[in-house]
Order: sequence, then C-alpha cells, then structure tokens
Amino acid sequence: MVATFDVLEGFDEVNANADLMAGVLSSSTSPWGFADAVFPTPKSSPNRGSGKSFALRATNTNGHGYAVFAQMFVHAVRSIGTKYTTRRLGVAMACNQPQNNLASVYFGVTDGGTMQCFVKIDTAGTVSAYRGDPNSCTLLGTAATTVNPNTLNMIEMELTIDGTSGVFKVWINATAGATPNINLSSQNTKRTGNTTFDACVMGVELNNSGYSNISWSAGTDLAYFDDLYVGDTQIGNHHVQTYFPSGAGSNTGWTPDSGSNYARVNEAAMDGDTSYVAAASINLIDTYAWSGTWLSTPTAINAIAVGIAGTAVAGSDTVAPVVLDNSTTTVGTAFNVDGAGYAYGQTIYGGDPGRSNAAWVVANVPSLEFGVKRIS
Repeated sequence: MVATFDVLEGFDEVNANADLMAGVLSSSTSPWGFADAVFPTPKSSPNRGSGKSFALRATNTNGHGYAVFAQMFVHAVRSIGTKYTTRRLGVAMACNQPQNNLASVYFGVTDGGTMQCFVKIDTAGTVSAYRGDPNSCTLLGTAATTVNPNTLNMIEMELTIDGTSGVFKVWINATAGATPNINLSSQNTKRTGNTTFDACVMGVELNNSGYSNISWSAGTDLAYFDDLYVGDTQIGNHHVQTYFPSGAGSNTGWTPDSGSNYARVNEAAMDGDTSYVAAASINLIDTYAWSGTWLSTPTAINAIAVGIAGTAVAGSDTVAPVVLDNSTTTVGTAFNVDGAGYAYGQTIYGGDPGRSNAAWVVANVPSLEFGVKRIS
C-alpha cells in the first residue's frame, strides 16, 4: 500500500517571500500565510545533504531596521487544503538562536487560524508536545531524547484532535515505523470547538523571560525549515529533493518563446514572462527529461510531486501537471490560470501511475518525464 500526501515541499524551487510556493501568485488565495514573518531567498546552508532550506525572518521591526521585544512569535502557515481529524506530518527544523539562546522553534497545526497543538524544541534541545499556541499552552508530554537545536532535526507528528481521546505522537530523527519518542493517548488535543485541523504552522518563539528586551536586525535568519510533508503515513527521516528539466522529452506540443522547450522552463526560481513555453490550443502536452543524477541517491521513494507555474494571455484557461513513465502518460490535478498573475499547481503521486500505482522503484525514476498539458 502506497502513502498519500497533501503537502510535499523541499523549498528548493522558490523565490524570496515564497513566490512559487504561493498557490496563486500575486493573489490572496495563496496556501501560505505569514505572521510578522517573511521568507528570504532559500539557503544552501544549513541543509540536510541536498537542496536548500528556507529561513524565517521577522518583519515587525518597529520601522527602524531592528526590533526590540521581550517576547514575540513569528511563523509561516501552510494550508493543507482539507480538514482532518487525524494526519501525520513532519518537517526538519532548526533555530538560529539569536540573542544568546533565547529562541525556540515550533511546528504545529491550526484550525481556522487558531493553533490546536504543536511541538517545540527549546533552547536546551528539549522536545515537548503542547496543546494551544506558544503564548498560551498546556504541556502534554516531553521526550527523553534531546537534540542540538541549532541543527536541522526531523520532527514528525501523528495527531488525532479530540477533547478526551486525542492522540499525540512525536518522532525525532526516526526511521519509518519506529517507536515514537512521545506517545500520548486519551488526551485533550482540541483547543477550538472543532476536532479538525486544516493547516500546519512553522515558527520561532523569541522569549527573554521578562528580564530585558530582545533586539535583532530585519535581515536576521531566526529559524530554518526543510523537507515538509503532510500525509497518512509516518515516513521517517527523509529528504525532499528537487529536480528541473534538463532535456527534451517525448512530447513537444508547446511552443517556446525561443530555443528549446525544456530550456525555457528549467529555472529554479520562476522568472515569469522572461522565459516560457505556450500552448495555442487544448490537449497539447510538453514533457521533459531530467538529468537522472541524484543529489543524494535514495534507498526508497515515498512519493514524487510534479509542479508547474502558468498564466493565461487572456481570459482563463486550465492546465495540469503530467508525468510519463513506462510509456504511460498520466495527467494530474488541473488548475485554473488567468492573466491576473502566475498560478502554481502540484500533483503528488504516492505510487507510480505508469505501473498500476505500485510503489516507486528507484531504478525506474531516471527515465521519468514530467511536464504540462493544456486542458482548456
């Protein structure tokens, strides 16, 4: 049985301020939101052996290029797209520890903008589970294992939201199927009036315990995050590797603005109208080869996500990601594009659609092609 995923993000293909992660660029319908926070350009360091991480910075700096607070919380919120009572999710996170180890990093879930539960790594490297938000919370459990809070640690959770029979499990740098480091049942994990959550949140708490104010410049990286997932399975310590087109595929139905099709869509940070391919009519498909060279050779593949960004010259059109394997072309989830800005769509394949949705086989993936189809 293959896993299913709602979110899979390696943060390697984004511009500053998470432009490409925004579900609809330049639009209020983005799945990302921020509280006194901003993403700068993704970082090559720290990373987890491949790709990049993203940094979280504070935007509330009192208008002076620096900020002074006794306590502050900044975070990014990623919509899941569906309300769940139970789900597994994970992210690698580290704190940059400004101001003499006064910062803690956290990862949690929200319901309608209100946090239900979260996991926090404090300045001593203690990993704890809480109900509520960092400003008003109840401690539910603490792991015996501690970590170095300054390095990227993979934190995974299994959550069931309920007022009396809630479940809260936490894994720390674990393998798939490992015993949880925190294993709580029959808990009150419900802070709101609902037994669901619809988004995950990644943030940093700056807290000087009331002694004196904290100050930092607007350009300070407060925390780092990488390898985010939300799905139905605890997959263990993993990497999300990102690859871009490196050659022509079997389908070249779209027209490049110049040169070769694949070379107009292979930039890591989407460049808008600077380079592109275009489809003059419906049902046209473009697919692209990738290098077949792994950033870090996997022993197993849990899922492959194919993402595309697009716009319409006039009116509104529909496009979809495409994956081609074993001579089978599979069209993913369609989404609308219009002239208001660039939209981003992604389809996550937990199994190989070219092989009856069986689990991905590492040796088959170098021949994979991916691309785009114009639906309407």
